[in-house]
Amino acid sequence: MNILLRRLGLSALPLLFFVPRLAAQEVTIGEPGWFESEGVPDTPPKSRRPLRPSLPRELRKNEEIGYVIVTQCLDARGQVLVLEARSEHPWYRRAVFDAFDDWKMAPAMLGGKPVNSWFWVSVIFNPASASADLPEATPRLLAVTPVIVSPAMMKKLRENTTAWGTVSLDSAGAPQCVALEAPASEKLLPFIDTALKHWRFAPARKGGQTVAADIRIPFLFYPPIPPVAGNQKPPRVIKQITPEYPYAMRQSGLVAEVTLSFLVNVKGGVTNPVVIQSNNPVFDQPAIAALLQWKFEPGTIDGQPMNTPMTVPIIFSFNGEPGTEAVSVTRSSRRQQAKIPEELRYDVAPNPRNYSLPVYPYSLLREGKTGKAIVLFQIGPQGRVTALKIAEAAQPEFGLALAAAAETYEFDPGLKGGHPVSTVLKTEKEFTTSRSDNLVVAEDLALLRREKKKPETIVEADRLDAPLKPLSRKAPVFPVAPPAEVDHGEAVIELLVDESGRARLPRIISATDLAFGYAAAQAVAQWLFEAPKCGGKATVARLRVPFEFKREPPVMGTGVGTSHQPANEDSSIPLAGETNHVNK
Repeated sequence: MNILLRRLGLSALPLLFFVPRLAAQEVTIGEPGWFESEGVPDTPPKSRRPLRPSLPRELRKNEEIGYVIVTQCLDARGQVLVLEARSEHPWYRRAVFDAFDDWKMAPAMLGGKPVNSWFWVSVIFNPASASADLPEATPRLLAVTPVIVSPAMMKKLRENTTAWGTVSLDSAGAPQCVALEAPASEKLLPFIDTALKHWRFAPARKGGQTVAADIRIPFLFYPPIPPVAGNQKPPRVIKQITPEYPYAMRQSGLVAEVTLSFLVNVKGGVTNPVVIQSNNPVFDQPAIAALLQWKFEPGTIDGQPMNTPMTVPIIFSFNGEPGTEAVSVTRSSRRQQAKIPEELRYDVAPNPRNYSLPVYPYSLLREGKTGKAIVLFQIGPQGRVTALKIAEAAQPEFGLALAAAAETYEFDPGLKGGHPVSTVLKTEKEFTTSRSDNLVVAEDLALLRREKKKPETIVEADRLDAPLKPLSRKAPVFPVAPPAEVDHGEAVIELLVDESGRARLPRIISATDLAFGYAAAQAVAQWLFEAPKCGGKATVARLRVPFEFKREPPVMGTGVGTSHQPANEDSSIPLAGETNHVNK
């Protein structure tokens, strides 16, 4: 068995400034640059092992320029405090993110001593049509900087942190003017003009002569970066437990990747590890269980321990063999593509990155009912579900449960002509008590029998020796199913917590809209607690959890991947009078 642990890094959103190093190739890596003009180190960080992303073959026919801004905060020991990649194109971002494993930097120097530093580099993907060797060529991007906007403007942008525009270049490649595409605000133009002073282009050529040309290009907006503490140190792992490859999956030989977000507390313990991305949910619990046993030397500022958010991707493969992918998407045939509206057709199928199993509806499981459900869902250009429809369901509850699972899916989006596009996909599930697909496991069925025959052996939460303490508690997503005018919802979920602390058999007690109920049940099914005890003995507990949903776009801030709500180290699950709040 082989499990690869990628580099640890803080989840955060960064930004800065730069001058690039050119490369005679389709991928150009910039040199480190600074956001602030004063107090910067004498010597920038230097590569111990360079960043070497590979151009995805699916994008080799892309005719537009793409780029990624990579921001990093490095401490004086060369340890990563923050590492993030942003791009308007998810496939380019993925290519750079996958190259992080081998990228190593030496710390910046000030007065001959290593120091903490914020810096950023650009990764530019120029199309083949911009090659320096062609007599007929489109403009080539040589240097790019992020667009730094005011905090007030950043707050207004919220999730719309990318805008497209057309830049008019003269025959020397100098930008002359910018026209933004709707719905971008004209108020962004002053910030863009400031950034464009640092951009450089090689001009277009016609018949071997340079000519003026227009070029369509994206702009990435960032807020100002807070100063980095010169004596800040990241957590350092001192005890690392390797997760077990699930025994039931060994015959399949599947390769799975699970990315976890968590908090390293002031004692060096792991708090609230949650899955933010997984291509096979069967591997989620082994990853969480192992991470909860890790121990760290806590992060510090001014020598004082601090709570530090982190992420870690874990790759499972059995016996070091390549195996097969956990989830695959079948590309539509030409005949099938012809039946799809033009705006939803693709050249490259979406590639799944995050996948969840639906929760078997409690009432149907209790009655022994089985059946199939089919859900159609639309993946937007950023790879997230933007709309869905239940196409078929043997029982309405099966359709709603599968829809709630589909809401959590994430993809590298489909491509058409190298551009991310919206696509429509289908997911189907056979709800059965057969445990071959891990939809229902033996422990679930055993608890169901116990609840039917010996309900008195299940303890109410208020009778436990101590309040239930959550170890892993992921927030639900705000569902896309309710109409756009519905911006608020509530749900109450009941569940059983078994002797090991696993949440099982969630069921909806009430919900203002069933979509909120199933979204809450989908999340609760992944929760983990300290083992409940009554009279000093481990027991099964019954718990009710209220949820409140609010459609409120988040302000751009920390986090890579799906956002979550970490619980405090000593927090307990809300019962009557307390509510889990879920914002979109």
